[in-house]
Parts: sequence; structure tokens; C-alpha cells
Amino acid sequence: MMRILSGCLMITALVLISCSSSGGGGVDANLLQSGTYMITEQGVGCDDSWTESYPASISISGSSVTLNIAGQTHYGTITNGALSFPLPDPWFDDGGMVTATAFSVTATSATSFSGSMNWNWSDGEDSCSGTTSFTGTKST
Repeated sequence: MMRILSGCLMITALVLISCSSSGGGGVDANLLQSGTYMITEQGVGCDDSWTESYPASISISGSSVTLNIAGQTHYGTITNGALSFPLPDPWFDDGGMVTATAFSVTATSATSFSGSMNWNWSDGEDSCSGTTSFTGTKST
């Protein structure tokens, strides 16, 4: 069974990728509060689907955003009221390589955000793709 995001976000991958994407819509990300967030992730792809929940912490200082999730740290920015995180570098999962193709995060209130990541998986012979969507709600 393949678990992907969260890049980030399994957001181990959730927040994790190498070209830049930014969320659109939502509320001004400058309002998003630092703290611990409970992430709920729903993924579908590669003949699998899953739902997982896990904690993550967000620290905001000026326009810099640091996301700590699943033992990984991801750095982003707030620009013109939108969150922006770089795409993660490809990573290994379930015997193959996962490459994120799109990633966005949008602040939906001062204490919540949502986002998604599209990805491709390949082991050199077989390949498939999927989408991982996630929400984060501030818990402390």
C-alpha cells in the first residue's frame, strides 16, 4: 500500500517539492497563526486510497513559514497574502520514485489551511499517478 504525502502536505512529502507553487483564493495567509496543527490527509492513486491524520507545527515569522511534519522541515513564504512552498525533490516510496507535479496550500482561516499535491510514481517498469488532498486545523 503506497502512502504519498504528505511532499508538502504524506505531507512528509507534503510539503516537499522543487519548483514553486502558491495557493490561490482563501484568506490572507498573513493571518495564519503559528502553532500545532492536526493534518487530515486523503489520497487516491495507484489502485489505493487512504485517509490519515497526524500533527504538524507551523512557525511564521514575517513572510517566512516553517512547516515541521513527520520529522521533516519545509520552508515557505507568504507573498501577496498567499502561501508558497517549493515542490519537494523526488523521493523513494514502495520500491519506486515519486515525483510531485503540482503542490498548493491555501489559508482558509487564521487557524486552518487546505491544499493538494499531484504526483507520479514509477519503478522503471510500472507507473501510476494520484492526488493527495489535506486540511490542517490548529490544535494548540
